[in-house]
Amino acid sequence: MKLSLKLQCGLLAALSLFSTAVFSAELPEGLVWENNLDQPVFASDKAKKGGTLRLYTDSYPPTFRVVGPNSNGEFREYILGNQMALTMLHPNTKEFIPQIATEWAVKDDFKTVYFKLNPAARWSDGEPVTADDFVYAREFHLNPNIKAPWYHEYYTNQLVDVTKFDDHTISITLGEAKEKQELIAATSITPVPEHFYQGRIGENWVREANWEVAPNTGPYVLSHFRKGKTVTFKRNQDWWAKDLKFQKNRFNVDKIRIKIIRDKAIAYKHFLKGQLDTFEMPEPIYWHEKTKTREFASGYILKTLAYNDKPRIPWGIYLNTKSPLLSDINIRLGLQHAMNMQKGIDKALRGDVQRLPQFTSGNGVYQADIKPREFDLAKAEAYFSKAGWGERDEMGIRVKDGQQLSIELMYNGDQRNDLMVILREEAKKAGVDLRLNKVDFTTRIRTVGENKHQAYWGGWGVGVLAPAYWQFFHSVHVGQNNTNNTTNTADPELDKLIEAYRSEFDVETRIKQAKQIQHMLHEQAMFIPGYQESTSRAAHWRWVHTPEVPITRMSRAMFSLDAAMRFGIFWIDEEEKKAVLKARKKRIPFEPEVKIDETFKH
Repeated sequence: MKLSLKLQCGLLAALSLFSTAVFSAELPEGLVWENNLDQPVFASDKAKKGGTLRLYTDSYPPTFRVVGPNSNGEFREYILGNQMALTMLHPNTKEFIPQIATEWAVKDDFKTVYFKLNPAARWSDGEPVTADDFVYAREFHLNPNIKAPWYHEYYTNQLVDVTKFDDHTISITLGEAKEKQELIAATSITPVPEHFYQGRIGENWVREANWEVAPNTGPYVLSHFRKGKTVTFKRNQDWWAKDLKFQKNRFNVDKIRIKIIRDKAIAYKHFLKGQLDTFEMPEPIYWHEKTKTREFASGYILKTLAYNDKPRIPWGIYLNTKSPLLSDINIRLGLQHAMNMQKGIDKALRGDVQRLPQFTSGNGVYQADIKPREFDLAKAEAYFSKAGWGERDEMGIRVKDGQQLSIELMYNGDQRNDLMVILREEAKKAGVDLRLNKVDFTTRIRTVGENKHQAYWGGWGVGVLAPAYWQFFHSVHVGQNNTNNTTNTADPELDKLIEAYRSEFDVETRIKQAKQIQHMLHEQAMFIPGYQESTSRAAHWRWVHTPEVPITRMSRAMFSLDAAMRFGIFWIDEEEKKAVLKARKKRIPFEPEVKIDETFKH
């Protein structure tokens, strides 16, 4: 087909601009390059390679995609944890250390960071990681066919440019200046394999890529899966980063096999039989009661508790303000005082956790002095009556126009059953019919993502350097599926403050803005604070080992898939496994052990 002269000229002009932007850019003079190679290692030189770590999860992932519908679930974090970014935050010192980038430099406008890429970096399929993969990362996330509104907005208005200088030098620019640490965090993106995706993101991509295993840059490869049954990761023996300072002695097990077991009690039986290697135990009934078995008394299985020191997961009840009943602020305030959260903590959780004060906690100077609303029947009565729900039926439940004050609370996990029952029974005293709906994790994520919920119990990962609010409470997400604004909060004044906080450069000003935001969120009562955890507790067979300090400051779990993918500092001793199994068969005991580490106790 012959092109018109006008079209040929247009194409040549476009190519000229592309060439100038991508290949002719020059680095500014005077850049100060950093690498933080003086930071301490956090893995153990006693670690051994080998073995298979056998874990479980209660639901099969709905997709292997990390963007688009149904991707915002637990398994997504595991896949992303195995995808290296330009830098990573040192999990103990909170200083940035190299990953794909070998060094970086911050421009004096505090909008742009320059990165030098490690020439040795490779995708798991052997292809080199180059500047083109970072340029393509922005193009990929701007493609409407991935159906990921959060990323569309972010790469349009926040991360506004990725420039290639040569195959191993790039810059990443934000739309607005940020404080240095926040700037590095925001620009340390992960690459997207151009050679794998280019030209394939069509209108049906979400469906076509649902079970696609894309190349990655981390230590493990998703090597095998049986839908609804198992997922297996295999360590990449030729992983390009295995001998780098901050990667040595990490990611030690050869395989990670995850079995789908939908009932935790059944999973625990598998663990006691030696069919699972580790078992996380945040629930008191497991830590205090279910460890009274021969396997623990004989020292075949050990218990380890370690304190962490990181921003707390906001566990609690999220109220969908788009639900007609919950759109009334007085109903939401009444529910705050109708939830006897402290009784649930004391009775169901044995006081092992603490009451969460508000949506954000553990953020140091960013933290406002806000206390959660306590269980108070008189205050609940006043708010419900103000909303027109002053009458009760013969069952004691509040009624209005023939309708009961009934709220469906969705949750997942048998470990929360006792807590949920206490909340339900105490809510009856306030005249609230709290209808419990236990589902698996995947169902909860899908239902909430489609905005089909009234209320749900959950927790979100929050900002590490400073609290994050935009993705959770800005109205730009309202009316869209698969966003993190699951309360459908929409307030113009709050929007303005979140936008100002998001773009503020001065740290002291940001601290004041963060505290203002926290007070506004507290007033709107769309979140009922639950509890916060400061420890990681786990049981593990004797052949599973940890460093002297068993977790990092930034760890939440000790042996979960997330811990394996992000930090990977434990290991399996195959020779010891043989010895333990032999001793168990002959009923020869070891000394029982309970390790408590307070290194990061706040």
